[in-house]
Amino acid sequence: VVAFNPETAQVRSPYGPTPNGFEHWLIKLDGVGARGLDGRTDRLGDGAPYCRVEYAYSRMAAAAGVEMAECRLLAEGPRRHFMTRRFDRGAGGAKHHVLTLCGMAHLDFNMVGAHSYDQYLQTVRALGLGGDAMQQAFRRMVFNVMAVNNDDHTKNVAFLRREGGGWELAPAYDVTHAYRPGSVWTERHLMSVNGRYEGITLGDLYAVGERHDVPGYRRVVREVRAAVDDWPAFAAEAAVPAAATATIAADITAVRPA
Repeated sequence: VVAFNPETAQVRSPYGPTPNGFEHWLIKLDGVGARGLDGRTDRLGDGAPYCRVEYAYSRMAAAAGVEMAECRLLAEGPRRHFMTRRFDRGAGGAKHHVLTLCGMAHLDFNMVGAHSYDQYLQTVRALGLGGDAMQQAFRRMVFNVMAVNNDDHTKNVAFLRREGGGWELAPAYDVTHAYRPGSVWTERHLMSVNGRYEGITLGDLYAVGERHDVPGYRRVVREVRAAVDDWPAFAAEAAVPAAATATIAADITAVRPA
């Protein structure tokens, strides 16, 4: 959590009064040592390009019509730290209430294999958020499937309430490539699509769209597919290394719904 000035790229502590021009942002540090895309443990300073990948995914998600808070990469020598504006803060540091699907619908994210996107869409409907929100929630589901974001548990989708207002969908967050064979959390999806956690087909996507009366659900699927098909371009924009770009492209091809 940092205070960030988008005009000057200055970063400072978020605690205490926020000077003019500074906003509340989150930062994920590059090069801090993590397991690489190939599964090996990297040394401190040699981390896998997660920050570049997440930024590329934020651009790809935006092209797919997924609503997200502003994201950017902060340069520090050869490193690129991923940053995103906090959507739970407003003008002057005003605080907005955020509740995840886990909390809203009492769907414990630790219960692997127990939850579905149907429950997400049912919650959107129960809150009376309307057709646009239903379509946006469906769009996020389709993107997670096509872009291989398997870290789609019930704490990774949320609802937001501003002072004096009603509930609305919070912007999408933690949107990135998430797949690791053998992992309880990311080998397959954590919310099912038409009863499937993997091997999801176009028919499954359409069935969910039809079941929940999602406006224009077939068009949404086409739009998301067109954006995800451009993954190499978004990867190039973020300077994702060629090996990581190819690995993710292969994963996208492997799960492409037919």
